[in-house]
Amino acid sequence: MEYTQTSEILFSTSSVPTREFVMSARWPRHLTLTYVKDIVDCFAGDLDASDFDCLIVNSDVSIVDDIREMGVRTPIVSLIAGTNASARIEAFEAGADDCMGPVFAISELIVRTESLCRRRNEQDLRERVRDNHVAVSVKTQVATLNGRTVTLTLTESLILRLFLENQNRLLSAEQVGRHVWGEEFGASNNLVCVHLANLRRKMATLPWPNSIRTIRGRGYMLEPQG
Repeated sequence: MEYTQTSEILFSTSSVPTREFVMSARWPRHLTLTYVKDIVDCFAGDLDASDFDCLIVNSDVSIVDDIREMGVRTPIVSLIAGTNASARIEAFEAGADDCMGPVFAISELIVRTESLCRRRNEQDLRERVRDNHVAVSVKTQVATLNGRTVTLTLTESLILRLFLENQNRLLSAEQVGRHVWGEEFGASNNLVCVHLANLRRKMATLPWPNSIRTIRGRGYMLEPQG
């Protein structure tokens, strides 16, 4: 019988119907769900975010931003109120690793949560990958250049590692999506584009002389400079 690692999930919402919908669902036995009403207050108190493998946050996206400002790097699924692309982009820019609209299937939420937990817990995450300028650790979700650091989300760390391991190689949006989100569900070009934009913005603060170029209609490529 195959062993499945148990993952701890923290779920936060102030909506009673959403709480009852999520908490009453039949979650897999290897996913342990804990509910809190105000996640920011809990993290400011005695609750340690590092005890959890994934956070599900049903609040304004500013709460996701507050969580990241507290230094929490645990993957976040943001349950957003909007249904358009701008609402999803806002959630990703705030630091969410994944997001779902106001009407969702609990089975899809479970699959997305499992995927984030597996990415966090998988044993083959290399400690550090680097090019001639920058190093990234997926475990700590930090990129370092000449002593300066920038904190990334898990998704951004995985994307950066993928390009560092495939320098001067064209990668399609589909290849990036499969590497980051797995085979369970597809990642749209727009989703990959949003995370890449966030990654580029953060890496520019180091500043990182290399760049991940967009090759229109084909994909993306990391071209080392010097």
